Amino acid sequence: MLTPVGSLNGLTYLYQGVLGGNPAAYMNLHSNQYMRRAIAEQADSPTIAFSSSDHFGPHGERVSSGGRGYLLSMMLAVLADHGNRGNSLEEALAYLGRSAAADGTHPRGTVYYVENDNIRSKTRDRAFPAAVEQLEKLGVKAEILNGVVPRDKSDCQGVMLGTADFDWKASGSTILPGAICDHLTSCGGMMQANAGQTPLTEFLRYGAAGASGTVTEPYALQEKFPFPMIHVHYARGCSLAEAFYQSVYGPYQLLVVGDPLCRPWASIPEVQLDAPKPGATLSGSVTLHPTATVAAGEAVDRFELFVDGRRMAQARPGEPLTLDTARLQDGHHELRVVAIAASPIRSQGRQVISVLTANHGRTIEATAAPQGRVPSAGSITVTTHSPGSMAVIILQNSRAVGRIAGEQGQAVISAATLGRGPVRLYAVGLGRGGPETHVLSAPLDFVVD
Repeated sequence: MLTPVGSLNGLTYLYQGVLGGNPAAYMNLHSNQYMRRAIAEQADSPTIAFSSSDHFGPHGERVSSGGRGYLLSMMLAVLADHGNRGNSLEEALAYLGRSAAADGTHPRGTVYYVENDNIRSKTRDRAFPAAVEQLEKLGVKAEILNGVVPRDKSDCQGVMLGTADFDWKASGSTILPGAICDHLTSCGGMMQANAGQTPLTEFLRYGAAGASGTVTEPYALQEKFPFPMIHVHYARGCSLAEAFYQSVYGPYQLLVVGDPLCRPWASIPEVQLDAPKPGATLSGSVTLHPTATVAAGEAVDRFELFVDGRRMAQARPGEPLTLDTARLQDGHHELRVVAIAASPIRSQGRQVISVLTANHGRTIEATAAPQGRVPSAGSITVTTHSPGSMAVIILQNSRAVGRIAGEQGQAVISAATLGRGPVRLYAVGLGRGGPETHVLSAPLDFVVD
């Protein structure tokens, strides 16, 4: 019952088999060994954090060599275009924003499991009572209802249905920030116009943090859909993506959309960093002494230091993090100190500051016009001055979107090439002595409408 049609995120998650040209490794109802199961080999690890460096054996155990590795993969949104069944940009930004704000809030809503005589419900409703029992042990309210959707419930912190069609607006119920919702049906992940049945985007339209559906006819096979324990993994503190992939045996055809990092029940360490101060100018070797506040009974396993997204150092609590700024290009940098909890969930908290480094005598100034909001049909003019530079390149993340010959000048960039929404650009002055003599500007932030 596995046709040669897979979802984009399912194929990405199962990348080893895809890149290895081995369909048996991904077109398989039990291809996901990160899936948590009630077996003796997983008794000590019923819920665990995900790492792309982890590999799993046949019983879902972490192994030091061999085994299968995965890449957590979700789509943030499917946007409405040419009559498809996606969400509007405004809807996508709204549900992503409210999901991010739900992190660490330990919400008090209720997870609703809805059962009926439909095969879509019968496929998994026998597992509802065990999930409800586990949620209640965690102090999370859960309830099994009979019907199609929860009716007039103002506290839907999670919803699991078994139906081809539903009208959420008519239900009178409210989806709370951070909620996971799904309805186990054939066309839930089919986004083309007139695909039939209610698409997963309907849950997102009304505020869910994440929803899923298959992209081709799945048949009523439980292995292709989240097990009811998805809400238990989530309530134990996992991210939304971790909860999904610990709950699906065969995600090959499953489209998962929403905020992968949403973690309403996580106990997030609060990182404190006395020095350096934001905006400080650094040179030579710098020592950081981070601390973290954690929930009662918990501890921090380690701190990690990232500079511009690259991990540069790690240390145990009480040990310093040391950074040789002379190894960095002069200019603006983002320092990110991450505390990782000493628990199976490995919850992370972070402190992020911007600093300048000055070791090589290099400087750069960059401005952008217009500022604030820019129409997508318009353009942005970036003006730079970087004494001694051979050229200046303008970067959006790691992508070059403009270039200026010499040490000063202007680059005109089409806003349409940057994408809609918040945009951040950097100017990089290219030094004559190699990468260490480049210099980085402060970020240029604006919004493309």
